[in-house]
Amino acid sequence: KLAFAGYSIDDATAGNGNGKLDAGETADILISVKNAGSSDAYQVMTQLLSTGDFITVNTTALNYGDILKTETNTMAFNVTVSGDAPAGYSANFTVEALGEFDVAMSDAFYTIVGQIPVLIINMANVASADTMVACLEVLQVGVETSEVLPETLEIYSSVFILLGSYPNNHALTAEEG
Repeated sequence: KLAFAGYSIDDATAGNGNGKLDAGETADILISVKNAGSSDAYQVMTQLLSTGDFITVNTTALNYGDILKTETNTMAFNVTVSGDAPAGYSANFTVEALGEFDVAMSDAFYTIVGQIPVLIINMANVASADTMVACLEVLQVGVETSEVLPETLEIYSSVFILLGSYPNNHALTAEEG
């Protein structure tokens, strides 16, 4: 049984090195495929697809080779983002893998182009943060969460700071703002 095991973005060579896709940028998306089955998977071919108007996948199918049981193989797919892609665009991708004996998998993920639309800083560990994240994900609005203020806020379009409710609230320090 093959399974999509995640992705990361490497834009250090042809992009700005921020680990995100940006308009007009060419980058590598490293796709990890795990063999979650009880036997080895042979001659696994994997492809990355995008149906979006602003994304071009430059790499055809890649041969991941044999993936031993419980092992994960990772390879890079080169993609280009159109210079017309709006900030906050949700780039949808599908990963498909097929090995000998019809061992197959298909899974989807998305990543945000440009600024991340929303950051939720949950300084009081309140449950409403999870509800906010769930709603934003249903709407396919990019969201990240943190429990502390990040060093830079410039990569976010909107920031929500959850401090809790009195008397169990978090009080901001002078360093926090």
